[in-house]
Amino acid sequence: RNNLEVVKLLLSAGADANAQLVLPPLARATEGSALGRALDEYYTVAHVDPGTPEEKRLCLSIVDALLKAGADANMERDVDYVERDVSEIEWAIAHDARRLWPILFRGGATIPTDDDYVRDVLEDYTRHRAHPYLRKIETAGGWKAYEKAHRTKLLATFVPKFTHLVPKELVPLIVEFSFHVGFY
Repeated sequence: RNNLEVVKLLLSAGADANAQLVLPPLARATEGSALGRALDEYYTVAHVDPGTPEEKRLCLSIVDALLKAGADANMERDVDYVERDVSEIEWAIAHDARRLWPILFRGGATIPTDDDYVRDVLEDYTRHRAHPYLRKIETAGGWKAYEKAHRTKLLATFVPKFTHLVPKELVPLIVEFSFHVGFY
């Protein structure tokens, strides 16, 4: 079996909760290839040969598990028709793989600062790069700052509404488990 099938098998068997223990050696052993193949697989089931919602969720969970296990979110991929390698987030932006963006950002991907080259070689990159979500992250100063600002905004909304039901210190936990902070 290839490594991607092994990861799928582990996740479908419930290894998700134990991904920190099971996946680090696998992620390090196949750093570039496993993450790249998982991203390609997601792109295939999401856009090229549309798969079921379950297949899409599984691909996203594999990408997430590999990143949590230590795969490099800023890894670059070799694109045949491009002179230089492009980062996974550049590739995901160019291919409008919006469901991957927050997963890659949470995994440590950074918004590219030099977009000039990518704009020239990946035709849809510029259009997708202007997406409001990406602009919010950039304006905030990166993923961590955007995630913090998003959490603060959610807490400001919900603390007044929940404090009569639960102690104030529990509201952040409710927000953390109820919302994908930073994902929208």
